[in-house]
Amino acid sequence: TVEDQAVPATQLISSLAPTIENASGTGSSVTITKAPVVLLGVFYNGVLLRQGASHDYTISGTTITFITISVTSGDNVQVVSW
Repeated sequence: TVEDQAVPATQLISSLAPTIENASGTGSSVTITKAPVVLLGVFYNGVLLRQGASHDYTISGTTITFITISVTSGDNVQVVSW
């Protein structure tokens, strides 16, 4: 029956929540632990960056390479994805 296949609302909502991961590394590239299925944004010290070789960064698998930024140990890089 349909009732037997229903997904509890709390489970559905938690599966829709984005993942926020702090990237690690310094210099022109950083890494994340899991390649994003859907990338929502990369933030550098709270500022949303633009993706693309002619913008702020590129991403390949779990490596983010910055075009315009050199990350230092005190910087905060967050990746928001599904």
